[in-house]
Amino acid sequence: MTELDIRLLRAILRSLDSLRASLDRRAEAIGEQSKPEHGGSEPEPPVIVHAARELPIEAREYYGSKSRPTQRRKVWRWVRNCLEIGAVVTAIVLAILTYRTLQEVKMQADAARQQVSIMREQLEATDRPWIKIISSDPLSGTIFIPDTETDKISAISQILIRVKNIGHSVASDVSIHANMFLEGDSAQQARQVCDSEPRPPHWRQPQTVFPDDTAEFGAYGAVEVPESIRREKSVRPYFAGCINYKIASVNTIHRTGFVLRISERFAGEPTGRWRTPLKITENYEPARLLVRGDGAAVDVN
Repeated sequence: MTELDIRLLRAILRSLDSLRASLDRRAEAIGEQSKPEHGGSEPEPPVIVHAARELPIEAREYYGSKSRPTQRRKVWRWVRNCLEIGAVVTAIVLAILTYRTLQEVKMQADAARQQVSIMREQLEATDRPWIKIISSDPLSGTIFIPDTETDKISAISQILIRVKNIGHSVASDVSIHANMFLEGDSAQQARQVCDSEPRPPHWRQPQTVFPDDTAEFGAYGAVEVPESIRREKSVRPYFAGCINYKIASVNTIHRTGFVLRISERFAGEPTGRWRTPLKITENYEPARLLVRGDGAAVDVN
């Protein structure tokens, strides 16, 4: 409480004391007038007194000045409103800038992750193992077995496939699974074999092949000769399959599709440049056969 407030309270108390004394004097005067005179005359009517309680002038002026808005208060109120509006606008601008900054940081992070992924793929491509078929030969010949009861013919063949790791790291769980076909799109057949679940190997279990080392696998096939081929009495069988192997360091599975065609070795052409179809009325010993790829191999992953 300030000194000015104390002075105002003291003035109010003095005013109340003087008002109380005035009321007491008036009450005594009214009491004396209400007493009957000894002359027996009628008493005078009572005097009605109206007391109005008012604060002192100093108090009224003080509180009036407090309630009336001054020029300084008007200015301060205007300044405060401007500051509040400015704070709101600043907060909105900062929120927009923060959002844009986060978007930019996210884009940069995505670009960095993509760059790291590309670098990892390049490093993996240079350091990973690569399994390649280096040769293929008939293993047990190709025979055609007719069924006299049903008039059907089955073609059976088995080949030997040699692969080599031409990469720079170890290839583990190397295996080959292949099917024999007599017709159809060879490249598409190779992709379908790679996309299917690998079957148990016909010959030898999965192997680990070190860089520059080789491994051998066998592929066996037995299919029924379609009616259209029986009418032509000749066929060009082929094996469409997939080489499966893993990178030993990261345990990533890779698959490479291949197509190997079987044809009769043409006399005078030991390299087998001429691919003669096989007659379904004959059986062929391994020495009469040639197994070569036709360029339809596909690297699946």
